[in-house]
Amino acid sequence: MREISDRGHELASHSFWHRPVYTQSREAFREDTIRSLDAIERACGVRPRGYRAPSFSIVKGTEWAFDVLHDCGVTWDASLFPGRRGHGGYPCGDSPFMVRGESSLVKIPELPLRLMRICGRGICVTGGGYARLLPQQILAAAFKRFDRRGESAVTYFHPRDFDPNCPVVPMPFPRRFKSYVGLTSTRGKLEWLLTNFRFAPCSEVLALAGLLDAKGMSG
Repeated sequence: MREISDRGHELASHSFWHRPVYTQSREAFREDTIRSLDAIERACGVRPRGYRAPSFSIVKGTEWAFDVLHDCGVTWDASLFPGRRGHGGYPCGDSPFMVRGESSLVKIPELPLRLMRICGRGICVTGGGYARLLPQQILAAAFKRFDRRGESAVTYFHPRDFDPNCPVVPMPFPRRFKSYVGLTSTRGKLEWLLTNFRFAPCSEVLALAGLLDAKGMSG
């Protein structure tokens, strides 16, 4: 983390224990969030201002999580998946917007995943297992479409997405397929994306959208 920070990249929290938000109490979520922020700050001297929930697990009924993030000093979020998925998803658009917490007084800039619309259905193509599974031609078509429209798209990967020799854990076939398909292709796809498109930190994208100021505070 220290090397990542020293190279000028933005660091954010992805929780400490990687537990779905909707399985936690408000206080447990608060403790987990603070523990993760403290750990990152100890490692590199920078306290994160951003957050992304494990498995995009802020769903309807857990908007109190935004109140907790606000109280913990988090100034932007990228936790919402604007479509249906195994962990619920969230009914919202896929452009940056101000999301409201359970308290009507709390609003946080949100950078949701961008979906590719195919036959009226929103499909995630921009990272993780989705990028591993899909051919590079599909990724290219999606990112070129986003680019033509002037739309930002969050790209995310896990360390294990780049490791074809990672341990294979016994699990049901559908889950095993989603976890291990395409591991040999991820590096090439990411390198292609970095070569052909401009990427920026989440806070910079939200600032360009007018939702954060230059200091990373809500606009």
